[in-house]
Amino acid sequence: AKGHPDFVRITVNTFCHGVGLWMVAPVYVLYYVRQLGAAEGWISLNILVANVAPIAGYLLWQRVVERRGENYALKWAMTFIGFYPLLVGLTPALAIIPVWTALNGIVAAGVNLSHFNMLLKVSPDGERANYLAVYTTICNAGAFVMPLVGVWLVDLFGYAPVLVAGGVLCILGSSAFRWNALRTPD
Repeated sequence: AKGHPDFVRITVNTFCHGVGLWMVAPVYVLYYVRQLGAAEGWISLNILVANVAPIAGYLLWQRVVERRGENYALKWAMTFIGFYPLLVGLTPALAIIPVWTALNGIVAAGVNLSHFNMLLKVSPDGERANYLAVYTTICNAGAFVMPLVGVWLVDLFGYAPVLVAGGVLCILGSSAFRWNALRTPD
């Protein structure tokens, strides 16, 4: 990885970005049901929105990628993805949360269209499998530990504060894609 600084950048940046998101992943449903009293029908509606919104997002971000490139799309999409847990944590009523879910789905499509392609570009051709294994191991370690941390923090501070903290951590971590930007061209 020493000779491939952009690989190190995307790995570190993704880990910093993911810490907050991984931490709150199990907290959403607990917050919806236990704190806000969501019924099964509302949860189904929110899941429907979460699965339909990226369709519009892909159409939007595909144009952004074609015009400005994957690195540009990655920086912008990563900038906004952390607002979802922050907004959910600040929303004490179920009615508005599907709107946040829709906006998140649109933004997440930009991350999905650009992130993996940039990861492939910064991984050397001859050793791509090894580099992807290192990247996956590091990110999966975070994705394994942080949900446990999130649930533990809920017991100490409550659902909404942990969601807000996860959003703030994600926004701060996502800023690494700007101040520690990838230098690989699109």
